[in-house]
Amino acid sequence: MTTVVISQPMYLPWPGFIDHISKADVLIWLDDVQFAKGSFVHRVKVPQDGNLRWLTIPLIKQPLGTPISQIKAANKNWQVAHMQILEQIYAGSENFHEIKECFEISEAGDRLHLAIIKMAEALYETCTGNSLNSYLSSEFKIVEKATDRVLKLVQKFEGNRYITGHGAKNYFDHHLLEHSGIDVEYIDYDIKPWNQNTEEFTPFVSSVDLIANVPKQERKLHLKSSIVNWKNFLKDSAV
Repeated sequence: MTTVVISQPMYLPWPGFIDHISKADVLIWLDDVQFAKGSFVHRVKVPQDGNLRWLTIPLIKQPLGTPISQIKAANKNWQVAHMQILEQIYAGSENFHEIKECFEISEAGDRLHLAIIKMAEALYETCTGNSLNSYLSSEFKIVEKATDRVLKLVQKFEGNRYITGHGAKNYFDHHLLEHSGIDVEYIDYDIKPWNQNTEEFTPFVSSVDLIANVPKQERKLHLKSSIVNWKNFLKDSAV
């Protein structure tokens, strides 16, 4: 069975996303779709002084319909600025060097979306100890939209299982893939708490927080998400 996961790039993604893509034999970064303002492509939350704050890459304003692969940073020193913030937050962590290495993986000449992807993949490897088999959707020149696009991408790799996130439940044509011999399943997030600098634990922060606060050999113990068939997922969601 070949399992495919497809996602837009995410900046320093949360642990639930790390757990999601760990289920994939093939990960496809959806970089040729329209960039959505306010998405997690260029921003993420981190704990600071008991509260949550945004880390946001400032972007040059571009026309509506600009694909993710064409977004550009408004400040070329955004990585330095974000590293300074993270150093203030996590300087006391003996694992901070691992976070720093995730930033250093990107190169000066990288386009912004590629830098974001490289950092996300480095974060994944740091959290799990595993590497990814990943591709860019733009490599395949798929013209179909929505579920038809997903079907074509999964078929490129002869995939017979597709695992999606919760946002798909409101628009996805599950029957289209099922009738093509592809099982559709949802990730059922289960992120176990760790010691966090917040009043109440939340998993909805960058995985840098997991890295900073949990020893390398224990990180997988916090990633316990499971997979649910789409029919059962929709049934449970309706309750």
